[in-house]
Amino acid sequence: MKRWPTTVLLALLAAPAPTASCHCSGGDERPATVKLVERSFRLQNGLAVELVAGPCGEAAAVAVLLTVGTDHDPPGRSGMVHLVERLLATSAGAGRAERTVVSGSDHILYSLGTESDRLGDELDDVAAWMSVAIPTEGDFERVRAQLVGEVGALAGRDAPATALVLAEEAAQPSPGDGRRRGIAAELQAITFRELQSFWLAHLRPGNARIASAGRFDADRLRAHIENAFGSLPGGAPPIARPPADATVRGTLVMGESPTAVAMAVPAPPRDGPLYPPFLVLAARLLNAPAQGRTWQAQYDPMERPELLSITGLVGQAEQPEPAAARIRADVAALLARPLGTEEPVKTRQRFRLLVEPELLDPGLCAEDPRAFALAKVRRAQLQLASPALAQALDATKAADLVEAAKLFDAKHTATVIAGGAIR
Repeated sequence: MKRWPTTVLLALLAAPAPTASCHCSGGDERPATVKLVERSFRLQNGLAVELVAGPCGEAAAVAVLLTVGTDHDPPGRSGMVHLVERLLATSAGAGRAERTVVSGSDHILYSLGTESDRLGDELDDVAAWMSVAIPTEGDFERVRAQLVGEVGALAGRDAPATALVLAEEAAQPSPGDGRRRGIAAELQAITFRELQSFWLAHLRPGNARIASAGRFDADRLRAHIENAFGSLPGGAPPIARPPADATVRGTLVMGESPTAVAMAVPAPPRDGPLYPPFLVLAARLLNAPAQGRTWQAQYDPMERPELLSITGLVGQAEQPEPAAARIRADVAALLARPLGTEEPVKTRQRFRLLVEPELLDPGLCAEDPRAFALAKVRRAQLQLASPALAQALDATKAADLVEAAKLFDAKHTATVIAGGAIR
């Protein structure tokens, strides 16, 4: 199963804007302004739909966002949404496009790219899994066993993944005593009937937003969607788990032979004064040269906006705590550098999908319809339509970076050093 390639999507968005030329069917290049036909509507069952038809290329894409995430796992069944994600990813019938499915705390994202003349068939497949619980019992048992094994590896066998998961859970515990990737015993306890009940209740049009982008007749596709989805029940809204317990800060050493280090940094509120300088520092960490560096940073403001992570390994001649201190010192030195004159601009380029409210231009639709459709549904869920963040980013000062850098110190972050069996 492929994952949602958000880093690739962000790279596309950071590229220079395409020219106004159009590579249309037939191969000729026409220096004309690209125009898009947009249709936004909502069905009576609650399904929200956005159609963006462009005049270039023959490809098209579908993105479906379900407002059901890991924070909505049923009590005692941590991992249910992760199981649904995996089963959706293998739902394609013979001859259908490959699906990419990923889940987050508040969403499941399902997407595919296809030829324009097969778009209606692919949307019919979406309507099919919104009307019945399509996995067979055999598929359910196979995928559940895979997930139980993967989650079991997070008890120390896979040291880097274990350290990262434990650090994330320490910094921001999953609600309701759950785990973002599931708990092995609870996954194992999920029955086929429970999966079907959850699926039929929540994988419904009332909890969904669909975007389709590419070359097609928008009015004709609207009629097709109304016919395919209009009679389906809206479903029940998912129930969020109760708030999580208190967070843990500082450094924890776990396991018989700790070899991996992970630091989880909670991001400040997106509408708060520290978020713009935090983005500048995040971009600085992500842009740091890999040569000679013993750690790496990850931050995806669309898939997981609440946490930034830094991961590395304990050296062969190192003890666990000194290894973590070394990584912290290296990161702190990078964060302490003066604000570069071009950094706000470069930060906007790296995080265009998040920062720029009018980002979704025809050039991106022509270049990658699936990225365009994904951006449409996720931006709508996150309500990213204000220019305030871009303006605040441009106004970032050196003193703002000093305050934001404090978010990375030991008092505000969780660091876990893990490896070997954890009891």
